[in-house]
Amino acid sequence: MLRVEELFALDDVPSEVLQTLAIAHQMLADRTIDDKGVPELDIVRQIQYLDPATRETVQRHYLAAGNYYARHAVAEMLIENEAYVQSLWWSALAFDRGGDYSRAIAAYREYIEGVPDESGVPGRRGTRAEARFRMGRAYQAKGEYQLGAEVFEMLIADGELGIGVGQYARNSFVPLAQVYLNDSDETNDAEARRLLDEAVSGKLGDKGSIYFHDALLELGALHHRKGEYLKAIERLKETIERYPDDTELPVVKYRLADSLRQEAAAIERTLLRDAMPDARAVALGNTREAHLREALELFEAVRVSLEAEDPKYMPRSRQIALRNSYFFLGDCAFDLGDYTAAVRYYETARERYSEDPASLVAMVQIVNAYIAMGETERARAANARAKQFYSQLPDDVWNDPYLPMSRMDWERWLDSTAELYGFEG
Repeated sequence: MLRVEELFALDDVPSEVLQTLAIAHQMLADRTIDDKGVPELDIVRQIQYLDPATRETVQRHYLAAGNYYARHAVAEMLIENEAYVQSLWWSALAFDRGGDYSRAIAAYREYIEGVPDESGVPGRRGTRAEARFRMGRAYQAKGEYQLGAEVFEMLIADGELGIGVGQYARNSFVPLAQVYLNDSDETNDAEARRLLDEAVSGKLGDKGSIYFHDALLELGALHHRKGEYLKAIERLKETIERYPDDTELPVVKYRLADSLRQEAAAIERTLLRDAMPDARAVALGNTREAHLREALELFEAVRVSLEAEDPKYMPRSRQIALRNSYFFLGDCAFDLGDYTAAVRYYETARERYSEDPASLVAMVQIVNAYIAMGETERARAANARAKQFYSQLPDDVWNDPYLPMSRMDWERWLDSTAELYGFEG
């Protein structure tokens, strides 16, 4: 059926055939998504979480639908305005879902210019406000953050002025915060935080909305990134409780585990630095241990979950979460004083990432664990192995900003171990 256009010359395909082909491809894509249980609320983003083969099929059909809808819109432009506008809308949406954001943006812009007011026909086409919002999201997906910010800022401003943009002013708060946090301008980060805080305060409406969900995720990530670990723990735990089946859960659990680990380290620094009553010291010590044990369980859950995924299609955030979970398992065991378990975790991490410079962290900590256990000869052997591995690394490996240890850290450690423990080169 989908090859019926070959019966006609390229410019002579009847309008009805173009529309039929567009609808057919759209239905094939929609049916595949329905089989996978993807919610209508946020199809564009949820398509990214389909398995690679299904995603390729879905996007291929949406792109074909977008092409046919666009051709149908051109065919109807001077004949039937409503048919033109409706097909223009569906072409924009199909390109968006198919991942061709440039064509989606162009179609949304044409739609905005072609629709004289904010009226829309439910189930048939969207309003200009929805088109503006989706265009902003497409800019965001392309990484054109300034253009996306301008769209969201205007929608919010129109909402404050009472211009008929409906829910899309409210829905723009979180995307605007996201583009602020992802652009290169740090001066708008405080405004991003304010927008996210307002989104999770309940002032914008339903706490079950996709944008409340997004705001909660972003706040947890922001607190973790800024080193605000107590706030991160609160928000990340709330995210896990509210969305136990979320596709981002492994990364959320990783951030929670790392926040617990980091907060445990902060407690340890406090215990070493500050004089305090014995009862308070005991309470803090118990809290520190509880944080480390909970982090240990979470890092293991992240490792098991992400190991089951295909690494070829794993986003960078999940790759980092998986890699660092291997190493931080050892850190938690080390900080709990279980040095035998720490060595086991670090050896597993080193073998799993044998060519990754991050394995230096494991090698360093294996030496420290052996020293803590009084096994000097093993520490010497581990130290020699670490130095040999370090000497073989090319200079460019240190360009990775996500390494758990920098080159300066490593060289400083080499110097200190040589001095403190008398290790030979």
